[in-house]
Amino acid sequence: MTRTLDQSEHARRARDRGRTTRAWTWFSRRTIEAGSHYRDLSWRTVWVQAAMAAGLTVMSRIDPGFALAPWALLAGGVWSLLIARIALLKLT
Repeated sequence: MTRTLDQSEHARRARDRGRTTRAWTWFSRRTIEAGSHYRDLSWRTVWVQAAMAAGLTVMSRIDPGFALAPWALLAGGVWSLLIARIALLKLT
């Protein structure tokens, strides 16, 4: 007998909700409620955000004399580091 997995959104949420409700043994109610609303980012979202961060960095270098260019460079760099961390965690 072959068991098929139901990959629908409803089934995934029900499965995750079951895991979350069993977590009361180790975690506080506040932590469990925060975890029940957490959703993993898809690779598409990670790539889009990485492209936006790179675009912000490139835009800051196109006209370095612009008043907001240093702030755009700083924001793009920090954003790139955060996205790189997320991608590394997703890979592992």
